[in-house]
Amino acid sequence: MSQLLLGYASRLLGCQSRSGSAATTAAAAAILSQQPVRHKSPLQKVRKRGPFPEWTKTDPDPHLFTRHIPKTDERRTKAVRPPGKYQIFSVHYDPIVNSFAGHFVKCGQRDKLRDVFTQMMAEIKHIQMARRNAAPPEEKASIEVDPTRVIHKAVENCSPLLIIKHVFRGGFLYKVPCPLRESESQMRAFKFLRIASNVRGTKEHLYRSLARELVNASNNEGKAVHAKLQLHKTCEENRAYANYRIT
Repeated sequence: MSQLLLGYASRLLGCQSRSGSAATTAAAAAILSQQPVRHKSPLQKVRKRGPFPEWTKTDPDPHLFTRHIPKTDERRTKAVRPPGKYQIFSVHYDPIVNSFAGHFVKCGQRDKLRDVFTQMMAEIKHIQMARRNAAPPEEKASIEVDPTRVIHKAVENCSPLLIIKHVFRGGFLYKVPCPLRESESQMRAFKFLRIASNVRGTKEHLYRSLARELVNASNNEGKAVHAKLQLHKTCEENRAYANYRIT
């Protein structure tokens, strides 16, 4: 096979005979020894797996475009890796508010929910601004008017530390208090706030009821905080069965 390829290369170089001269044979052997050049298209370069060494990492700072970038920074000359599917770098994005909004979605109607939460944010702002204007000068600084911080404070005040789980032992069903992870406690707070702001059977709008309940919860008041205290009270009453907790 190698002799056949050598003869074919010799004919390409202008040799008439199969064996050819020594110079032509040496030139043909040098051509065959070279590796073939494979040209990669830009699409193949993008499709290859693994990290891209010529790309810089995505900056998770949402305030990147509001500050000065030095001229020596590599982000001025290199391409920046695009963000992932679940990476959001918006200045107005908040993970707690986004998770709280997800508990009110029905049949995927996010557009309608977005309008409700926009009105709810405005209502919280109006309530807190009215309280601040009516408060004495020494108390105005302690009243928070940012709706996002009000929601964070309300979720923190409604997050329980313990929960009741039913454990079957020896033919009896026991109410066993068990600790909660941070994510589970946050989900339980969302549930308390959603149930407390239920407007079924009333003529009140959802955004008004939800805004009022969030403001009350941020001040350690309201139905959601009461539900958390009742849960803690039940856990305190059944603390004798804590040794039955499932680990």
